[in-house]
Amino acid sequence: MPRITHDPTEEECPPYDDEDHADFREAIIAGHPGPGAITHEGAAEILRTAWQKSQDKKVARWNEQLQQDQAAREEEESLKREQELLRTQEQEREEGRARREAERKKPKINDFDPDAIVPGYIPPRPSSYALNKVKNLKYIELDYFTVKGCAEAQLEREMTSNHDTFGLTRLDNVAVFQPISSLKPSKSIRRDEELEWEEMVIAKNKMLEHMSNSGTWPTTHVKATMMLFIELENHPVRSQHLGNRIVVMYAARARRQWFDMIEQNRGFNLGKIGVDLMRSVTDEVRHEARQKEMTEVKTIYHVKGIPLTNPFSFLHALLSPRFGAKYANAMLLTHATATATATATATRCYYAIPLMRCQFCDCDFDVMLLMRRQCDSANATSPILICDASTLSPQILVA
Repeated sequence: MPRITHDPTEEECPPYDDEDHADFREAIIAGHPGPGAITHEGAAEILRTAWQKSQDKKVARWNEQLQQDQAAREEEESLKREQELLRTQEQEREEGRARREAERKKPKINDFDPDAIVPGYIPPRPSSYALNKVKNLKYIELDYFTVKGCAEAQLEREMTSNHDTFGLTRLDNVAVFQPISSLKPSKSIRRDEELEWEEMVIAKNKMLEHMSNSGTWPTTHVKATMMLFIELENHPVRSQHLGNRIVVMYAARARRQWFDMIEQNRGFNLGKIGVDLMRSVTDEVRHEARQKEMTEVKTIYHVKGIPLTNPFSFLHALLSPRFGAKYANAMLLTHATATATATATATRCYYAIPLMRCQFCDCDFDVMLLMRRQCDSANATSPILICDASTLSPQILVA
């Protein structure tokens, strides 16, 4: 149905009894089929009645159209209100997210106890690189936890400004960003084999502390590492010659191998001392010590101009009171001095000594120790020859 464009209630009934509507009246009169003639007044009344009926229908449709328009407007306004409400809610959510994000990015600082004071001792802190290695369950050199390593880390933190600079690294096959300071190793860090036993004791205590506090190390692994150093600290080899050097070398080798084997899912109990490894490390350390002493001896006598090919001159100089204090009680001899004859400096007596056979365990040895002990005479000393494996009471040696 076409839309009504104007209000029909404002229309008035036409004057059907005037001259302008005479033709309409004549047509009605002529077409009246019933008995009796219709006058012009009657025809005008018929026209007014027909117009009124048509007008009533128009008004009814008009009113219905008004109601429909009103309902449409109300529905549109309701829709607009809902849309406006949704926009307002979305805007409020966006503002809330923005506020939370700004709050999250805002620098924060924890609260403090107003009654607490600074601790009397502030322990040195290892480098971020070392702590990152511990947190990620990776091998790290013990030197990072020594006094020297912590002091260098403190100096590095004071002199650099890369704490907020991040670098890309791989963690569990995932690329992650981490501070540059936690990815950069120190250039002056020593290998575990180069540490002194006292340094290793201090370093392992601090390393175990950080392993326990990291929250990533299993208790069993921390305990195994702790037991390694407890066993080494109480091991009988420490009471022997070069004992501390041997246990340091053992700890370095065993701990490095432990990490390698764990990565291959073939881990062993680090807290149990391996007898075979201890034996091989002991032989290696003692062999290196002998080689070093031999090199030092040859260097000293080369500088003094004493030919090593002359056994008598060599031993005479060896037993001389002018010989350096470091080598006054012990000297390594090789095949070059085999079957040489030594001279007791105080009495000028000669002692024939088979230099390649130990006088205590009667073993043959490629490298022997020539030592001096007190003779029966108050002012005399006699040379003796022992192997490094012999157990010699220190009471018979001359200082």
